[in-house]
Amino acid sequence: MEVDFARNLTEEPSHHPDCCVAISRHFLTSLLNLLPSYPALVLSVGSGSGYLEACLLYLAGSESLNLLGLEVSPLVNKFLPEEYTVYVHGTYSLYEGAAAAEVLLFVYPREPRLMARYLQQLGQSSCQKIIWIGPVQDWPDYEDVLKSSDFASINVPAGCRVADYEMVCVATKC
Repeated sequence: MEVDFARNLTEEPSHHPDCCVAISRHFLTSLLNLLPSYPALVLSVGSGSGYLEACLLYLAGSESLNLLGLEVSPLVNKFLPEEYTVYVHGTYSLYEGAAAAEVLLFVYPREPRLMARYLQQLGQSSCQKIIWIGPVQDWPDYEDVLKSSDFASINVPAGCRVADYEMVCVATKC
């Protein structure tokens, strides 16, 4: 499906079909500022339709952002080009290449235990940052997971301009 991302981006966070998080041009720019430049790898765990990831690539340019969307089935992805996607066999399967990522991005994850398993898998990897985006009411479950990991240095970046019921948290290795 071809989408005119520039036309669909607004200044205030709004929902788009096939995207869990409310996005805006400002939100995407703020998120891009949290991500490393190419060639550092960003792995979006549970990328779903790929709309958010495709918007990020559109705004940053594929030469500036090395991003992979991770999903369980190619049937879910609608927007992210195939060369930017990787797949696992099931909902609780871990992607072995995650250790190569400098940043793991979790947007509206469904299961804190899956994130905990990824954090355990990372060990001494090059991953330096976890970005969690989701509903404020879900944050305590994920905060507990992060606080019991090597990524216990947590901050909420100012100015991301998310919807009132959403938040962005950045956890870095201690």
